[in-house]
Amino acid sequence: MDNQQVLTGQEIGWLCGLFDGEGYVGMNVMQNYSANKGRNTRRHTIIVPRLVMTNTDYATIMKFVELFNRASVGVHVQKGRRGNPKHLPVYKATINGHKRCLGAIPILLQECITKKSALHSMMDWLSHRESEWHYSIKDYELYQAFMKASGKNPNDSTLRRLYDSCTAEEYKGREYPIMAWESRRKVE
Repeated sequence: MDNQQVLTGQEIGWLCGLFDGEGYVGMNVMQNYSANKGRNTRRHTIIVPRLVMTNTDYATIMKFVELFNRASVGVHVQKGRRGNPKHLPVYKATINGHKRCLGAIPILLQECITKKSALHSMMDWLSHRESEWHYSIKDYELYQAFMKASGKNPNDSTLRRLYDSCTAEEYKGREYPIMAWESRRKVE
């Protein structure tokens, strides 16, 4: 990819080291709001890739954001408070979504050590999604491989919802009944 020439080797090493220590690699199984409104899909559950880095130092988070912005990867920053008012605020930088993660993962794979297997699993899933738009059983299998690589155990209801969504029939569009004004013939 051409976005890697924008960052120096030292900057890539800093990004990867920070992400290895403070980052999170996740594939969130979420509700598809378009399906609930009956819009062009039968997928009630979708997978959203997410890379998150949290820290209490604002300057560190902003340097992280600046480097990814230079590499043309959008990062969303959010400030949060903890329960105890004595604690420092937490800043969370999130790279959320298919295209953004596709831009960020090749950069992180260059030097990451502890999260490399999870990043490879996510990249396999993203590559599969690039080639096939429709959810299939392969998405379900790649999600399970990702969870195994990242050392997490999804609960049964999440797996059931995802399996149902991946095995649902393909959406074919609505067939509207002929409206009264369409069925009338012009009489000449």
